[in-house]
Amino acid sequence: MSITASTIEWAEELVETPEEDAPELDDLPDCFQWRDTLRQVTTTLRDASVLGMPAPHGALFYGPPGNGRHTLAQAYISTMWRWRQVGPELVPLFRVDASQFPEGLDLQEALDRIDTIFDVISDPGKYDFCDDAEFGIILFDQMERYAYVDALAYSIAQWTADLSDHAAVICITEDESIIPSALRRALLPCRCSNPGPRLRQQILKWGLRWKTPAEHRQVDLGLEGITVDDLVQRTDGLNCAGLHDLVMMLRLEALTDVLTTDKPYVHVSLKEDAVLNALELQERRAAPAAAAPAVIQTVAVPAAAAPQTQTTAANLQKDPAEMTWEEYLKHRTTNQN
Repeated sequence: MSITASTIEWAEELVETPEEDAPELDDLPDCFQWRDTLRQVTTTLRDASVLGMPAPHGALFYGPPGNGRHTLAQAYISTMWRWRQVGPELVPLFRVDASQFPEGLDLQEALDRIDTIFDVISDPGKYDFCDDAEFGIILFDQMERYAYVDALAYSIAQWTADLSDHAAVICITEDESIIPSALRRALLPCRCSNPGPRLRQQILKWGLRWKTPAEHRQVDLGLEGITVDDLVQRTDGLNCAGLHDLVMMLRLEALTDVLTTDKPYVHVSLKEDAVLNALELQERRAAPAAAAPAVIQTVAVPAAAAPQTQTTAANLQKDPAEMTWEEYLKHRTTNQN
């Protein structure tokens, strides 16, 4: 492990305090995928051995964008520190994104950064900027865009597997193939996919019925000439964000009726044309767009390099993704000396 003054300064600039008023998992709608599972793991599951599995040290959110990965991660963070009944000022939160591991960054520097933030949350008393911490969280976002993502993911897995109950790790990525099996085992894997028919129906039914926050007025939207099942079929391919936008457009159609009545219950029938117009705008989003390939920096080995008895960051004999777990541990141990 190599921790330097520069990596400590880097870590100190990253640390922040969790948002005190951010929603918890219980504040998310019932139709939010993974909400109940994450809540159970956080507040109920104290001994995972009853399930024949090790206790997860955090969560992995992966899948296409627009399906709640970041919303879930934020609510998970809020639930974790509040459930432990500690103040947010005692919870150092490190948000790490692709800008922290840009293309061209030295591999050893990248590994040292990983070592540093994990050492901080593992032993915060050693560091002045969070020596009173009671619980630490690292959020790795945009992982598919990290330089040396293979090597970094293995290092994260090594550290995460040894974490105590006073720390947690959250990983967010669109590309699950970059996550080594060791890291998947250490975290709760939560695939956030485009919703299937059942979940689309739940989201639409939730969206067509709500209470106004101030007056607690119950509002129900009815559909004329089209059914919820029709909408479920027509929204195949939409992500959760697209469904949310559709719901918001339908609610706006009822705005005048909601604002011009003081009745505790409001029922508004939406004309078929209004529903179809809103639907057609969202259907255009369902067509898959070609994603730009991610630029992933790997470790290059010069063709003329002489055989080495030791593996260093500058001359890896094979890409970390091709190493066995034991080979990677040997590589990291060598680099730390």
